[in-house]
Formats: sequence, structure tokens, C-alpha cells
Amino acid sequence: MPKSNPEPWRWKATNASTGDEPGLRYEPGNWGDVLKGVWAVLAARWVISTRSPPLLRYSDPFAGSPVYPLVEATRRRLNSVPIQWFRDLQAPFLSRGTLASTASLIQEAVVQEARCAGVRRQIYDADRSRRESWKDMADTEVLEAASAEEALERMTSAESRADVLLVDPYDLFDRSGKILPNALRRTGESVALLYLYNRSPRGGGHQRTYRTLRQGLEQASKPAGSLLLGRIPSDASFPRAYHEVILAGPRDIVSAARDELAEATRTLARSITEAGAFEELK
Repeated sequence: MPKSNPEPWRWKATNASTGDEPGLRYEPGNWGDVLKGVWAVLAARWVISTRSPPLLRYSDPFAGSPVYPLVEATRRRLNSVPIQWFRDLQAPFLSRGTLASTASLIQEAVVQEARCAGVRRQIYDADRSRRESWKDMADTEVLEAASAEEALERMTSAESRADVLLVDPYDLFDRSGKILPNALRRTGESVALLYLYNRSPRGGGHQRTYRTLRQGLEQASKPAGSLLLGRIPSDASFPRAYHEVILAGPRDIVSAARDELAEATRTLARSITEAGAFEELK
């Protein structure tokens, strides 16, 4: 008898400070979330410093929830992040036994910016309960759409253009051809951040998939704007993949943000690599 297809892996918040189990396809608060949060906050700050918008317009078609349950392993990881301002932004959430999503981190960061009055968020998530969790929040529009791809298309239209767009599906690596054109079509005017779980170290077809994705990035970004990419290992001792974040946007913003993004990414990469570089076996 043929075996049935196994259920896809779902994260379970064992030993969490709250009883919720969001059933995500990844672990919230992993190193990829740290890299994504650092890049998103820095990009938002550079948009504010170069464009001075009265309200930062932020769009997120794969938003998830505002906060997630905090497990002890995630608390330890976040407390070890070698970027003090990032730890400071997460600290109020950790004290309540939760983990801030990237959209919540940006809200927290922009509140501290004297040049901007706040954030106007445009949010979508394929999960209805997660969409509902945003609806009572100030300055937040929750889109009703048939899919995240439809929401992304609306978020990048001329009528609803964001200052900062975050594109973070868990499977961008496999679906880049369907997502990149819309994700990058306004980057001559606004900033897009894309998160990628790069499985190319596993060889074979994964490497071919990654080459195709990179070619798509280069082609999509040629009409306008510039690209930066940050990469850190997925694990200190067994990195079978990389976390990557891509920033695309107007040349003045990308150029201004380049050095700070590079330093923050190298600091994270060194911290993870050094943690796994030496062991004393018992």
C-alpha cells in the first residue's frame, strides 16, 4: 500500500509563556527573523531620514500575527543577539512573554523617530485568525483578498504604494517566479524587503533553484532601483541552509543604508559562526 503524504511540519509552542500555538511552518524568533527584523527597522529608519514621510506606509501581505508565544529557547537566542538596539526593541514584548513580529518591531522603532508621526500599516495573512488579530489596532488596514499574492498585487499598485513593503512567505525559495515581479515592481519609488530561506547548501536541484531565483532578482531590478543581500547561516553547528534578506529600492535609500546593513549582518554572522566554531567534548 503506498504511503500517504505526510502532514507538513508545524511549529508547536512547547513551554511557551502563552498557550497559543499558531501552527506556523517555521519557528518564530529564529535567526532569520532576527536578520529580517534588523534589516526592516534599518530600512524604515533610512526611508524616514531621506524622505521624511509624515506617516510611514508599511505593507505586509504575509504578516502573520502581531506577536507570538515566547519559548525559552527563543528568549535565550534573542538575549544573545549582538545588536543592542534590536534587543531593546524586543525587550518590552519579552517582558510580557511574547515575541514581536517584524511589523510590530517597525511600529516600536518608528515611535522613537521624531521625524515621523507613526506607521500606517496595510496587512494581510492567509490565515483568518491571524488577520483578525490585527483588526483592532490603530492605523492598520486589514485587506480582504483571495490570497496573499492578490494582496501583494494590490499593495504594489500605483493606488496603494508603500514606503516599505515586506515580502516574507515561508516558501519564496520555491515560488520566486510567481512572487518577484509584483514584489519588485515599485522599487524605483519605494523599498521592498524579501526574506528567503536559501536551501542551496543541500546541493542538486536546490542550487539550480537558487541560481534561477538570483537571475530573476537581477532581471526584475534592472528597470530601476538597487539591490542588497544579507546572508547568515541557519545554525551555528549544522547550517544546512542560509537565511537571506534582500533589499530593493531607490538608489539614494539603498546607498545610504548599505554600510549600516553590512555591519549589522556581519556582526550577526560572526556571532553565529563563532558560537559553533569550537567545542569542548565531555
